[in-house]
Amino acid sequence: MAITTIISDLGGVVMTNDGVRNNTRILGYFRVSSEEASKAWEVLWPGYRTGKITEEQFWTEFLKLTGAKEADIEQAKQIYRESPMPSKPMLTILERLKGHYKLAAFTDAGKEWLAFEVEKFRLDRYFEVIVSSSDAGFAKPDPRFYFVLMERLGVEPENCLFIDDKPANLVPARQLGMSTILFRGVAELETELGRLGIKYKSKDKS
Repeated sequence: MAITTIISDLGGVVMTNDGVRNNTRILGYFRVSSEEASKAWEVLWPGYRTGKITEEQFWTEFLKLTGAKEADIEQAKQIYRESPMPSKPMLTILERLKGHYKLAAFTDAGKEWLAFEVEKFRLDRYFEVIVSSSDAGFAKPDPRFYFVLMERLGVEPENCLFIDDKPANLVPARQLGMSTILFRGVAELETELGRLGIKYKSKDKS
């Protein structure tokens, strides 16, 4: 069956920032180690990405668990919001795919973080549908999250291509019948899209 819908992960594919534990500005400002941040992240991220806790609760507990020298939640929010940036080459690819395919984002994301990125970088300009773990209550690679995606899209899995940078996240998609691409960089992605016969707008229209 022909591919009519292209689904992309955000963090690590479209967006260059993917978490807190390696955010050097957060670590430096609050004087916490990457090891402390990683431990706190592992405890708190599952709840935040599935909508069980708010951003306020995330930062309150994060600063407490890491033993941060300051407990300035608003400063943590501000620093984090200055960190994520979109990949310009990926935005160019999305722009060139628009009109040929239905584009969707499928992402593990905290509600407030995603809302900020969508507004600041106008991600809804590229994606007709954005399905997030914080809204669904499930996260990748939980198969239930993929069923939510299919329901929201209203298309057959056989008509979908899913792009993600984590191999485990591609497994449920393939089991449903989607085509998949493991994202390793823009150049390789373009090669794989070509192999699948994906059409683009010409570059002068991007």
